[in-house]
Amino acid sequence: MGTLALLFDVRQADQVHRAMLWGGTAFNFGRQPDHIRRLQAYIDATLCARDIAARQNVDVFLSNRNGYDEAVEKLAKMGKGNRNPFVIGVGATQRALTVMHECARATMAAWTS
Repeated sequence: MGTLALLFDVRQADQVHRAMLWGGTAFNFGRQPDHIRRLQAYIDATLCARDIAARQNVDVFLSNRNGYDEAVEKLAKMGKGNRNPFVIGVGATQRALTVMHECARATMAAWTS
């Protein structure tokens, strides 16, 4: 059950950034018989990932789906002298994981009410 979140260093010229590839951007399990257990695992995973990302100063947050992080569009913007659109900062990474956590909690409230 679940997906992978990977942590790795990325480089651009002499700069090194810490990246997280989050494999579970959306809920894809719908109303399966174990949907509450799966959603709770997602809620727990977002907290864990947020804590790890904070400790490791993750400033590049990638999704496993282009539709969520617009990676193709960001690649088109890359070039010499341009700001790297993938480097969003530690704060933005924390906010993204917080939003995903809060959305999952809201979904849990809706599904269990």
